[in-house]
Amino acid sequence: VKLATHATNTAMTVQPEERRILRTQLIVGCVVMFAEGFYATQLFPYAALMVKAIRGDDQLGWYTGLVYSAASIGGLFTADPWARACNRFGARATLSVSLIMSVFLSGCVVFMSSYWPIVISMTLRSGLSCNLPVMRTNLRRSYESRKVDDTQAFSLISVAFGAASVCGPSAGGVLYATGFGLPWAVPNLFASILFVLALIAVVWGLEDTGVAKRKLGGTEASLWPIVLLTVMGGG
Repeated sequence: VKLATHATNTAMTVQPEERRILRTQLIVGCVVMFAEGFYATQLFPYAALMVKAIRGDDQLGWYTGLVYSAASIGGLFTADPWARACNRFGARATLSVSLIMSVFLSGCVVFMSSYWPIVISMTLRSGLSCNLPVMRTNLRRSYESRKVDDTQAFSLISVAFGAASVCGPSAGGVLYATGFGLPWAVPNLFASILFVLALIAVVWGLEDTGVAKRKLGGTEASLWPIVLLTVMGGG
Protein backbone atom coordinates (compact mmCIF):
# COMPACT_ATOMS: atom_id res chain seq x y z
CA VAL A 1 0.00 0.00 0.00
CA LYS A 2 2.83 2.39 0.85
CA LEU A 3 4.57 1.66 -2.46
CA ALA A 4 1.36 2.22 -4.41
CA THR A 5 0.70 5.48 -2.55
CA HIS A 6 4.27 6.63 -3.19
CA ALA A 7 4.00 5.85 -6.90
CA THR A 8 0.68 7.70 -7.13
CA ASN A 9 2.04 10.74 -5.31
CA THR A 10 5.12 10.75 -7.54
CA ALA A 11 3.03 10.53 -10.70
CA MET A 12 0.89 13.45 -9.51
CA THR A 13 3.97 15.70 -9.32
CA VAL A 14 4.87 15.16 -12.99
CA GLN A 15 4.33 18.28 -15.07
CA PRO A 16 1.99 18.18 -18.10
CA GLU A 17 4.91 18.53 -20.51
CA GLU A 18 6.67 15.62 -18.85
CA ARG A 19 3.49 13.56 -19.09
CA ARG A 20 3.31 14.35 -22.80
CA ILE A 21 6.89 13.19 -23.31
CA LEU A 22 6.27 9.95 -21.43
CA ARG A 23 3.07 9.36 -23.40
CA THR A 24 5.02 9.83 -26.63
CA GLN A 25 7.68 7.36 -25.48
CA LEU A 26 4.96 4.85 -24.73
CA ILE A 27 3.40 5.27 -28.18
CA VAL A 28 6.79 4.83 -29.86
CA GLY A 29 7.43 1.76 -27.73
CA CYS A 30 4.10 0.20 -28.68
CA VAL A 31 4.74 0.82 -32.39
CA VAL A 32 8.18 -0.81 -32.21
CA MET A 33 6.78 -3.69 -30.17
CA PHE A 34 3.96 -4.29 -32.64
CA ALA A 35 6.29 -4.22 -35.66
CA GLU A 36 8.73 -6.65 -34.07
CA GLY A 37 5.99 -8.94 -32.81
CA PHE A 38 4.31 -9.03 -36.22
CA TYR A 39 7.56 -9.90 -37.98
CA ALA A 40 8.32 -12.64 -35.46
CA THR A 41 4.94 -14.34 -35.81
CA GLN A 42 3.77 -13.74 -39.39
CA LEU A 43 6.06 -16.58 -40.46
CA PHE A 44 4.28 -19.24 -38.38
CA PRO A 45 1.41 -20.19 -40.74
CA TYR A 46 3.42 -20.56 -43.94
CA ALA A 47 7.00 -21.44 -42.98
CA ALA A 48 6.54 -25.13 -43.82
CA LEU A 49 4.75 -24.26 -47.07
CA MET A 50 7.57 -21.92 -48.04
CA VAL A 51 10.26 -24.50 -47.33
CA LYS A 52 8.29 -27.18 -49.19
CA ALA A 53 7.89 -24.90 -52.22
CA ILE A 54 11.65 -24.27 -52.28
CA ARG A 55 13.12 -27.65 -51.26
CA GLY A 56 10.32 -30.18 -51.51
CA ASP A 57 9.42 -32.69 -48.78
CA ASP A 58 12.98 -33.83 -48.01
CA GLN A 59 13.63 -33.29 -44.25
CA LEU A 60 10.87 -30.71 -44.20
CA GLY A 61 10.64 -30.50 -40.41
CA TRP A 62 14.38 -29.93 -39.92
CA TYR A 63 14.65 -27.19 -42.52
CA THR A 64 11.45 -25.50 -41.32
CA GLY A 65 12.81 -25.48 -37.77
CA LEU A 66 16.00 -23.86 -39.04
CA VAL A 67 13.95 -21.06 -40.59
CA TYR A 68 12.20 -20.47 -37.26
CA SER A 69 15.53 -20.40 -35.43
CA ALA A 70 17.08 -18.01 -37.93
CA ALA A 71 14.43 -15.41 -37.09
CA SER A 72 15.83 -14.91 -33.57
CA ILE A 73 19.17 -16.66 -33.05
CA GLY A 74 21.36 -13.85 -34.39
CA GLY A 75 20.57 -11.62 -31.45
CA LEU A 76 22.31 -13.99 -29.07
CA PHE A 77 25.67 -13.18 -30.67
CA THR A 78 25.32 -9.42 -31.13
CA ALA A 79 23.73 -8.33 -27.85
CA ASP A 80 26.91 -6.97 -26.30
CA PRO A 81 28.08 -5.00 -29.36
CA TRP A 82 24.62 -3.44 -29.63
CA ALA A 83 24.74 -2.51 -25.93
CA ARG A 84 28.10 -0.81 -26.39
CA ALA A 85 26.83 1.02 -29.47
CA CYS A 86 23.77 2.21 -27.54
CA ASN A 87 25.93 3.47 -24.67
CA ARG A 88 28.26 5.27 -27.07
CA PHE A 89 25.92 6.74 -29.68
CA GLY A 90 22.61 6.88 -27.83
CA ALA A 91 19.36 5.00 -28.17
CA ARG A 92 17.84 7.00 -31.03
CA ALA A 93 20.80 6.52 -33.39
CA THR A 94 21.22 2.86 -32.45
CA LEU A 95 17.54 2.05 -32.78
CA SER A 96 17.32 3.92 -36.09
CA VAL A 97 20.17 1.87 -37.57
CA SER A 98 18.61 -1.30 -36.20
CA LEU A 99 15.24 -0.52 -37.79
CA ILE A 100 16.85 0.40 -41.12
CA MET A 101 18.51 -3.03 -41.16
CA SER A 102 15.17 -4.62 -40.30
CA VAL A 103 13.47 -2.81 -43.17
CA PHE A 104 16.17 -3.79 -45.64
CA LEU A 105 16.68 -7.43 -44.65
CA SER A 106 13.00 -8.26 -44.18
CA GLY A 107 12.39 -6.61 -47.55
CA CYS A 108 15.10 -8.74 -49.17
CA VAL A 109 13.11 -11.91 -48.41
CA VAL A 110 10.32 -10.56 -50.63
CA PHE A 111 12.52 -11.21 -53.68
CA MET A 112 14.38 -14.36 -52.57
CA SER A 113 13.48 -17.78 -53.95
CA SER A 114 16.38 -19.87 -52.61
CA TYR A 115 16.45 -21.48 -49.18
CA TRP A 116 19.89 -20.56 -47.85
CA PRO A 117 19.79 -16.88 -48.87
CA ILE A 118 16.49 -16.60 -47.00
CA VAL A 119 17.96 -18.25 -43.89
CA ILE A 120 21.07 -16.05 -44.06
CA SER A 121 18.97 -12.91 -44.51
CA MET A 122 16.77 -13.80 -41.54
CA THR A 123 19.80 -14.59 -39.38
CA LEU A 124 21.43 -11.30 -40.30
CA ARG A 125 18.15 -9.50 -39.54
CA SER A 126 18.02 -10.97 -36.06
CA GLY A 127 21.70 -10.23 -35.45
CA LEU A 128 21.63 -6.70 -36.84
CA SER A 129 18.50 -5.82 -34.88
CA CYS A 130 18.25 -4.59 -31.32
CA ASN A 131 14.75 -3.16 -31.57
CA LEU A 132 13.18 -4.62 -28.44
CA PRO A 133 16.10 -4.46 -25.97
CA VAL A 134 17.07 -0.87 -26.78
CA MET A 135 13.47 0.34 -26.87
CA ARG A 136 12.65 -1.28 -23.52
CA THR A 137 15.83 0.03 -21.90
CA ASN A 138 15.24 3.56 -23.19
CA LEU A 139 11.62 3.53 -22.02
CA ARG A 140 12.67 2.43 -18.54
CA ARG A 141 15.31 5.16 -18.36
CA SER A 142 12.74 7.77 -19.40
CA TYR A 143 10.48 6.80 -16.50
CA GLU A 144 13.33 6.33 -14.01
CA SER A 145 14.79 9.76 -14.77
CA ARG A 146 11.47 11.31 -13.75
CA LYS A 147 10.95 8.94 -10.82
CA VAL A 148 7.65 7.74 -12.28
CA ASP A 149 6.41 4.19 -11.88
CA ASP A 150 6.68 2.35 -15.22
CA THR A 151 4.54 -0.71 -14.41
CA GLN A 152 1.58 0.39 -16.50
CA ALA A 153 3.82 1.43 -19.39
CA PHE A 154 5.49 -1.97 -19.59
CA SER A 155 2.12 -3.67 -19.30
CA LEU A 156 0.90 -1.71 -22.32
CA ILE A 157 3.90 -2.49 -24.51
CA SER A 158 3.44 -6.16 -23.61
CA VAL A 159 -0.17 -5.83 -24.75
CA ALA A 160 1.10 -4.34 -28.02
CA PHE A 161 3.38 -7.32 -28.55
CA GLY A 162 0.54 -9.68 -27.65
CA ALA A 163 -1.73 -7.98 -30.19
CA ALA A 164 0.97 -8.38 -32.82
CA SER A 165 1.31 -12.04 -31.88
CA VAL A 166 -2.38 -12.48 -32.68
CA CYS A 167 -2.38 -10.36 -35.84
CA GLY A 168 0.91 -11.77 -37.17
CA PRO A 169 -0.12 -15.40 -37.74
CA SER A 170 -3.57 -14.36 -38.96
CA ALA A 171 -2.19 -11.85 -41.47
CA GLY A 172 0.63 -14.18 -42.49
CA GLY A 173 -1.84 -16.93 -43.32
CA VAL A 174 -4.22 -14.60 -45.16
CA LEU A 175 -1.52 -12.78 -47.14
CA TYR A 176 0.46 -15.88 -48.13
CA ALA A 177 0.21 -16.62 -51.86
CA THR A 178 -1.74 -13.44 -52.53
CA GLY A 179 -0.80 -10.41 -54.59
CA PHE A 180 2.38 -10.29 -56.62
CA GLY A 181 5.61 -12.24 -56.84
CA LEU A 182 6.54 -15.16 -54.65
CA PRO A 183 3.94 -16.62 -52.24
CA TRP A 184 5.77 -15.24 -49.18
CA ALA A 185 6.39 -11.80 -50.71
CA VAL A 186 3.32 -9.95 -49.40
CA PRO A 187 3.61 -11.00 -45.70
CA ASN A 188 7.27 -9.96 -45.61
CA LEU A 189 6.54 -6.75 -47.47
CA PHE A 190 3.86 -5.90 -44.91
CA ALA A 191 6.32 -6.62 -42.08
CA SER A 192 8.89 -4.37 -43.76
CA ILE A 193 6.30 -1.56 -44.01
CA LEU A 194 5.60 -1.88 -40.27
CA PHE A 195 9.34 -1.48 -39.61
CA VAL A 196 9.28 1.69 -41.74
CA LEU A 197 6.45 3.04 -39.56
CA ALA A 198 8.42 2.13 -36.44
CA LEU A 199 11.48 3.94 -37.85
CA ILE A 200 9.38 7.05 -38.48
CA ALA A 201 8.02 6.87 -34.93
CA VAL A 202 11.53 6.59 -33.47
CA VAL A 203 12.91 9.50 -35.50
CA TRP A 204 9.84 11.58 -34.71
CA GLY A 205 9.31 10.99 -31.03
CA LEU A 206 11.96 8.90 -29.25
CA GLU A 207 13.54 10.67 -26.31
CA ASP A 208 17.20 9.74 -26.30
CA THR A 209 18.03 9.23 -22.64
CA GLY A 210 21.68 9.93 -23.38
CA VAL A 211 24.90 8.04 -23.26
CA ALA A 212 24.24 6.50 -19.86
CA LYS A 213 26.93 3.95 -19.11
CA ARG A 214 26.07 1.55 -16.35
CA LYS A 215 28.86 -0.18 -14.55
CA LEU A 216 28.61 -3.69 -13.24
CA GLY A 217 31.77 -4.94 -11.63
CA GLY A 218 33.84 -2.38 -13.52
CA THR A 219 32.42 -3.21 -16.95
CA GLU A 220 29.59 -1.80 -18.98
CA ALA A 221 26.22 -3.44 -18.49
CA SER A 222 25.06 -5.29 -21.58
CA LEU A 223 21.69 -6.03 -23.10
CA TRP A 224 22.23 -9.78 -22.72
CA PRO A 225 19.63 -10.35 -19.96
CA ILE A 226 16.93 -8.48 -21.88
CA VAL A 227 17.85 -10.17 -25.17
CA LEU A 228 17.69 -13.62 -23.58
CA LEU A 229 14.28 -12.87 -22.09
CA THR A 230 13.12 -11.49 -25.43
CA VAL A 231 14.25 -14.59 -27.34
CA MET A 232 12.66 -16.94 -24.82
CA GLY A 233 9.46 -15.05 -24.12
CA GLY A 234 8.74 -12.68 -26.96
CA GLY A 235 7.66 -9.40 -25.34
